This record gives sequence, structure tokens and C-alpha cells, in this order.
Amino acid sequence: MLWLSGATAVGKSTVGYEVYSQVVRAGVPAAYVDLKQIGALRPAADDDPGRHHLKAHNLAAIWAGHREAGARFLVVSGDADGDETVRSYADLLPGTALTVCRLHAGPAALAERVAQRGGGHGPAIPGDGIRGLDADGLHRIAEQAAREAAALDRAGAGDLRVDTDGRSVHDVVGQIRALIGGQLGPSSSPFP
Repeated sequence: MLWLSGATAVGKSTVGYEVYSQVVRAGVPAAYVDLKQIGALRPAADDDPGRHHLKAHNLAAIWAGHREAGARFLVVSGDADGDETVRSYADLLPGTALTVCRLHAGPAALAERVAQRGGGHGPAIPGDGIRGLDADGLHRIAEQAAREAAALDRAGAGDLRVDTDGRSVHDVVGQIRALIGGQLGPSSSPFP
């Protein structure tokens, strides 16, 4: 399992779906899950404000079904605010090798991506709280995303860190492919 994490608007879903697409094109039975989509519950429970408990249980059930159907590789995109959060998911996925790749972008790139999403650019993401916001709302989201990115950097979250500033999705995925192949070894890498 490859988990793409990072700050708001860093490109988790876009990069994650491209990784998934390339794995499938390479002939590996694979699945893709966006954690935001399997945790869309409002309001969040008081004891699970990030809905990680809900999402972890849903992910475990979804992955079990996909594995039963023949999937060998899972790409997940979604927030992972630290190693403790990741462990709570991993505990429900026994026998699944997990690599967390944190995507990183600087404040200017995050602000640009937030503005693009706010203006309706890119794929429509159900439940996207950014699309259609006014300039003040977009500015607040961009500032929050920059704080998230800095906090994730300070925490050293994830197994891998990939910078996305000024890079195309294909460049980022190429670096992830190279890193994952090295992490998993040639016999178990999902990439040819």
C-alpha cells in the first residue's frame, strides 16, 4: 500500500490517481481510495474530529474486498498528520506493507493551487470545501495549508518526502516510482 499524504491542495488526489493509473497500466491489479471520500460524515463525532477512526475502519473493509477480488496494490490519498495516525490505520491492515509518501509544496505553490481549485480548475472533488470560496476564504485556506506543510516537515511525517513545487504530476510520479521501487525491491515493486 502506498499512502500519499501532505498539506491541503498539495496534490494528493491528483498524484495518487496517476500512480494508480500507472500501476494498472503496468498490469498489476490495483485499487485507489481517497480517504476524504470514505470519511464524509457531518458532523464529525466528538471523539473522532478528524474522522480517522471512521476512515481507518472503512479503509480496512474496502481493502479486504479489493484483495478478495484480486487487487495486489492499494494507492491511498489523504491526510496523515503524523506517525500515530498512520499506525492506527496500519493496525487494521495486517499483512499489508505500507509506505507513506508525503508530498510537499511551499507556501506560494500551495496558494496557487488553492486559488486554482477555488476557481473550479482541476477535477471536481465531491465535498471539496475550496471550490467556489471567495478571495478571503481562499487566502485563509492557503495560509492553513502552509502551516500544515511546515508542521508535517517539522514532524518528519511519512517514510518518503517528495517536493512538488514547479513539477508536473508525471515528474512527481516518476520520482515516487523510483523511490518506491527502491523501498520495495525489484521483486515486489508494482512498477516494471
